[in-house]
Amino acid sequence: MHKLLILLMVIALFLSACAPAAAPAPAPALAQVEPTKAPAPTKAPEPTDAPKPTDVPKPAFDTNKAATDFMSNLPAGYFGMKNTDALKALTADPKPMLIDLREPKEITQTIDSAVNIPIRSLLKNLDKLPAKDAPILFYCGIGHRGGIAATLLQMLGYTNAKSIQSGFSGWKSASLPIIDSAPVEPKVSGVKVEVDQDLLAALDAWLGTMPDDFWGIATTAAAKVFAADPKPFILDVRTEQEILAAGYIEGSVNIVLSDLVKNLDKLPADKAAPIYVYCGVGHRGSVALTGLRLLGYSEVKSISGGFNKWKKDGLPVVGGFDATKIVPDFVAAIPDGYYGMKNTDALKALAADPKPMLIDLREAKEITQTIEGAVNIPVRALLKNLDKLPAKEATILVYCGIGHRGGIATALLQMLGYTGAKSINGGFSGWKAASLPIVDGGPVEPKASGVKAEVDATLLAGLDAWLGTMPDDFWGIAPAAAAKAIATDPKPVVIDVRAEQEIKDAGYIEGSINIPMRDLLVDMTKLPADKATPILTYCAVGQRGSLALTALRLMGYTNVKSISGGFGNWVKAGLPVVK
Repeated sequence: MHKLLILLMVIALFLSACAPAAAPAPAPALAQVEPTKAPAPTKAPEPTDAPKPTDVPKPAFDTNKAATDFMSNLPAGYFGMKNTDALKALTADPKPMLIDLREPKEITQTIDSAVNIPIRSLLKNLDKLPAKDAPILFYCGIGHRGGIAATLLQMLGYTNAKSIQSGFSGWKSASLPIIDSAPVEPKVSGVKVEVDQDLLAALDAWLGTMPDDFWGIATTAAAKVFAADPKPFILDVRTEQEILAAGYIEGSVNIVLSDLVKNLDKLPADKAAPIYVYCGVGHRGSVALTGLRLLGYSEVKSISGGFNKWKKDGLPVVGGFDATKIVPDFVAAIPDGYYGMKNTDALKALAADPKPMLIDLREAKEITQTIEGAVNIPVRALLKNLDKLPAKEATILVYCGIGHRGGIATALLQMLGYTGAKSINGGFSGWKAASLPIVDGGPVEPKASGVKAEVDATLLAGLDAWLGTMPDDFWGIAPAAAAKAIATDPKPVVIDVRAEQEIKDAGYIEGSINIPMRDLLVDMTKLPADKATPILTYCAVGQRGSLALTALRLMGYTNVKSISGGFGNWVKAGLPVVK
């Protein structure tokens, strides 16, 4: 039984070994978990525009500072030009651009080659202008707008912009060349200039506020304002010397233009208070007006034509040099010799001890030879150089080219009390023709004498101002030119200031009237009633003729000339004489 059990076990083992292997029980299924996706990188936020800084408004252009800086550095001359200098400039090379600032309706005559840019549109037309350093010359009716225009362009850097001081009316009254013409349009220049755009915009906007009176006021209208109450502020921007010479408007306050911005505390504190400004002819007044209005003084006007026009219109003046109080007495008291000296007497004086001061009155450019020992003080600068002169009673000898300027100089020095002042008759040309000693050499500068002479300040200022108006011909006229003037109509009044006996001995110029020198201002009914009438004076050699010219011009006769070299030079030129 036991063996049977073992046999069964063996068979079972055999059968299990031969049977196919049972499939392994499946592993328990895992839960299906979706693989966790790697988190998508967080997208950077779309770049938003960087926050814009809050827009800060551009600060307004500081017109006040620009005007202050500019007015603090005004040059001598203040961008003005006299007629004679303007005429020279217009014939120079290169010629300036000439701009007529008047409104088209004002223009029927003009200066040749001028183009028309009315002042209020000036800064809108910079494309018509030349380079900033090129010469530009303005004019208007009487000079007022010209001063404003020159100031504005100078502020913008146009360093050669100037204005004809007395305008078209002054040019015309001086008999300078004009043409009949309608307004001439300017052309684009093709020159591109760089200017401060903020400054340009500010000045152009200001210019656009200009009314039809251009902030000018006529003298008569100003006088009415000044006579009313309350009185306005009246500003005189001339120099002290000018005021001494010419006087001033009662109630005015003097602040020289170059010092204006340093003295704003002298002006009304209320910038809306009326201010009336004036100068000599109106040019500086318009420069002052421009500066003050740009500084915020809103009620500034300039007196048209300045103080000269005020005086010419017979309006009241305080102070000033009054020629009528000195010149007639001076002429009546002129001694024999008429402050002239013959060559031979001058030669003796120069060899004496002490020697006289010897002054050559010619312009420096005229001098290549001179009299030994002479110093050069051109006649127009004479009264600005009194510090170079000796004591008033010392001998002073003056000479010029032919004696004409010498006569004028001695008259002025004698009026100031220089009792030893005399002129060498015939001047340097007469000296040289007489074979008297001369030396080669240019002008010799004088030195300060160390002598302080007391002279009347008002008289000095008046005579110096008058002398400063002397043109390049020194109010002399050559015999040939005088003969042409006498032969034309209307004829000038010709005054022979010699003594009666001289005329009997030598003859005279046909048509001339004889008024001996010392009688010239005794009976003024013999003189033209119209002080603008052309007058020619003459004597024997020119000395008295120059004295007569000086006296007449100081008395207000505006068109007087003296025949150079006198009657002697007339005869030498072979011109007709009546015996």
